[in-house]
Amino acid sequence: MLGLLLIGLLAETGAGPARPCPAPVAAHLAAEAAIPFELNDGRRILLSGTLNGAAVMLLLDSGAEASVVDAGVARRLALPAEGTEVARGAVTSSEVTRHPGALLGIGAATLAGVTLYAADLAPLSAAAGKPVDLILGTELFQSFAVDLDFAEQLLRLTPAATFVAPAGMPSVPLVPTADGIRAVPLGIEGRTTILATFDTGSTAPVALRPEAWRRLGLDRDRPSRPTPAAGVGGTQDARVVRLREVAVGPIVMHDVPAMLLPDRPDGTRDAADANVGLPLFTRARVIVDFCGERLFLRP
Repeated sequence: MLGLLLIGLLAETGAGPARPCPAPVAAHLAAEAAIPFELNDGRRILLSGTLNGAAVMLLLDSGAEASVVDAGVARRLALPAEGTEVARGAVTSSEVTRHPGALLGIGAATLAGVTLYAADLAPLSAAAGKPVDLILGTELFQSFAVDLDFAEQLLRLTPAATFVAPAGMPSVPLVPTADGIRAVPLGIEGRTTILATFDTGSTAPVALRPEAWRRLGLDRDRPSRPTPAAGVGGTQDARVVRLREVAVGPIVMHDVPAMLLPDRPDGTRDAADANVGLPLFTRARVIVDFCGERLFLRP
C-alpha cells in the first residue's frame, strides 16, 4: 500500500566529503538559484514547475510518500500508465493509477524517472482557488536539502549529498518512519512529547491520530467543533479543539487549533501520532535535511 527513537546528532558544519544519500530518482541541479513560491492562504506552498516539459502548478508536500498528479492532467499529457495501487490519505484510501518515468522540473532542478500516481485533485484546486496540477512529495526532499524562506517566499535547493548544516541554527531530529517520510518531536501543552509527521502539505497546524488524542484525553476535557477532514480519496468528519501550547524545537505557539482525526474505515494506522502542518512554520526560516535527518528552524 502506498502511504500518502527521538535521538539525533547535530549535523556537522564545515566542508566535508559527500554524504551517502540514496535518492529514489535521478536528480540534477544545473545552478543554485532562488525559486519563488506562493504562500497560498498562508497554508500552502505553490510553485511553478514542469512535467515532461509542460507547465504545471505544484504543491510542495513533505508528508506525501510519493508525488500525485491530477488525473485530468495525466490524461491531457498522455502519461504512460502502468497498473493501479491503493493510496492511503490522511483519513481515507483510494485506488490510483501509476504513471512511471516522469520528468519534473523545479527552477534549475530536475527529477527524472519519477513515478506519479493519478488522483482527482479538484477539491485541492477549489480550496487553493486555482488549479493545482501536481503534489510534489518526498522525491524532492530525498534529493535536495530544501531551504524555505517564508519572509521572501523563496525556495533554495542544495544537493542532499553536499549540504552543509548552517552554523548555530537550531535544529530538531527528522525521524524516518515506516511510511518512508519524516517525523519531528511535538510538545503538547508542556505535558508530553509525541512523534508527528512533518507535513508541508497539511493546512492544519496540528492533526492528531485517534489513538493519540484518545490517549491524551483531548476529547474529554475541552470544547470541540465539527470540521471536515479532507485528503486523497475523500473527506470524513473530524473535530477541532484548542491546545494551550504546542512546540517543535524553538517554535512555540499558543492557543493552537488541533484537528482530531477520525478512525480510517479500513482500520489502518500511521507510524506517527500526529501531523504538524505548514501554518506552524510560516513565521520561521526552515531548512529541511532529510538526508542528515535534521530540521533546522530559526523563528
